[in-house]
Amino acid sequence: MELHQFRNTIREWFREQVALNTSLASLDLVVTNESSDLGVEQLWLRQTMQIGGSSVVGVGAGTKRHRRTGRVFIEIFGPKAAGEGDVSELASQVETIWRNAMRAENSPAELIRISDPYSFERTEPDRYCQVVSVPLEQDFFA
Repeated sequence: MELHQFRNTIREWFREQVALNTSLASLDLVVTNESSDLGVEQLWLRQTMQIGGSSVVGVGAGTKRHRRTGRVFIEIFGPKAAGEGDVSELASQVETIWRNAMRAENSPAELIRISDPYSFERTEPDRYCQVVSVPLEQDFFA
């Protein structure tokens, strides 16, 4: 799986999972390179990915197994007044989606492994933001 396919697989898989969740499906989900004009009084999600380098983890008959590491960030934004409660509850639901993906049968793809997600708050001037951080690895052969 090429890098662009890896990114697209993760993005589209997460879109599908959000669409299946009744609490998240009604929220706008913005991904990398999509513009948005969402204000500070609205609940919404943004997904970004940070992909690191790869290393060789195995050598077969003329083919090397590489492992690429990365991290997905799901930012949940909401109004300051409702932030702690609503945004934190939504962050827990996002974490559950990724925790379910830790099992191989629920993974976005066969050679993608998801590690335990965690959340943290990020300071925003006019709104509340909680970020779910998801470590992941992808194996590919070259």
